Amino acid sequence: MTDQLLGRLERVDLRDIWVSEARSFMTRQKRHIRAELYIAGDLAKPLFGLLRNQKAEIEKELGYRLEWEELPEARDCRIVCYLNDVDPADETDWPRQHEWLAKRLNELHQIFAPRVRALAAD
Repeated sequence: MTDQLLGRLERVDLRDIWVSEARSFMTRQKRHIRAELYIAGDLAKPLFGLLRNQKAEIEKELGYRLEWEELPEARDCRIVCYLNDVDPADETDWPRQHEWLAKRLNELHQIFAPRVRALAAD
């Protein structure tokens, strides 16, 4: 499977697949904010699988667990870190929330960017 996928990657521009390397969301109803790597496109599921094969190493490097959401009913996937029990509308808490988001987004970029580039190079 990996060899077949990597053969397909040679013919696919990964910029068409990776909608966003890292992004953030704030959900007031669910009382959380999240930083995520969102994988979109026809090869999202196989690419997610290749990254998930590195889950232990990735989470060890980060120093915290991630949520690996394959989104079985959707074409896309995401790898997420949540900050729960927060109110995104609480402006007095914005400095803490924004600091958390900036830190997590930078960490996700640092850890995933080389891996995504390596997949594109293979």
